[in-house]
Amino acid sequence: MDLIPALPHWALAVLALCLVGILMAVGLIAFGFLFKLGVIWGQSRKAPYSDAGDYRLEQGREVRSEQVDRTSGE
Repeated sequence: MDLIPALPHWALAVLALCLVGILMAVGLIAFGFLFKLGVIWGQSRKAPYSDAGDYRLEQGREVRSEQVDRTSGE
């Protein structure tokens, strides 16, 4: 009933390499997931809007109400 000693050495090596490959794949997937989670966490802690607070009249255009736009035909 002892399975491991009955296998040849090359089969044990192949089995070990497959196990290492599976563990590496699981580790990479876990790392990618945790990295994405960290990026999302970092972005969620940022301020949603950063305002420089430096406004001049030359920066914008004239703002009029919709009612004035409809009556003047623009």
